Amino acid sequence: METIPSSLISPAKDSVLAFMNLLYPRRCVACQSDIVYNGGSALCGTCRSKIKILIDPLCLNCGQDVPEGGVRCRTCKKESYYFESARAFGAFEGPLKEMIHHFKYRGKDYLSGELARMLVQCWAVNKLFHDIEGIVPVPPHSARLRERGYDHTLLLAESFLKNMSARSLNASFKPMILYDRQFTRSKKTPTQTSLTRESRKTNVSDAFLWKGKTAICNKKILLIDDVCTTCATLNECAKVLKNAGAREVVCLTIARD
Repeated sequence: METIPSSLISPAKDSVLAFMNLLYPRRCVACQSDIVYNGGSALCGTCRSKIKILIDPLCLNCGQDVPEGGVRCRTCKKESYYFESARAFGAFEGPLKEMIHHFKYRGKDYLSGELARMLVQCWAVNKLFHDIEGIVPVPPHSARLRERGYDHTLLLAESFLKNMSARSLNASFKPMILYDRQFTRSKKTPTQTSLTRESRKTNVSDAFLWKGKTAICNKKILLIDDVCTTCATLNECAKVLKNAGAREVVCLTIARD
């Protein structure tokens, strides 16, 4: 079979991209400035440079550095958690916050790919996450799913798994199972955004149900969500997963507020 010379591929690709820019002009989802379509980021270079990256271990109580694998610094012992560790790619502010809002509330489901690549970057630098056996996205209530039209956390988890499978980032990479039907939100709760820390815990109490029976018994599970604020939702989900037999639960989010 004859192959196309590489010298012809680049000009052809450039022509396609030029046509896409003419036909479908793009704007940065954060600042609305024009950006060139190249199959890359939905943010312009300026906005992407403004993202405050938090991929290193941070205390869940005060935000200070903690040893690898920990969830609290040595001086913060305020709470116990059902999960073993939690990490976020960036701070929930500026362009990243705007991007998440577009993804979650404004119908831009295609952003799941780029946001999932952020999760992969966070995964890559935290060795505690390298022996995951299963992935569980935090589920929305069915009423919110109907309002939104798509399951944003499931899209994140699917894109994350696709990126992981394609890259096989290191020798310890293992195939992961995506559990997307067994975990449900059994009651519709008010949004967490306007609630106090204590109210958030009460709001999500008994809000989730695991239907997978023994599917995750003795497995290390990665719990995926978009934003972590007080960890109330992650902790409640982790409790349900632990009660269902999970050996360990670690949490990964795009942003932390």
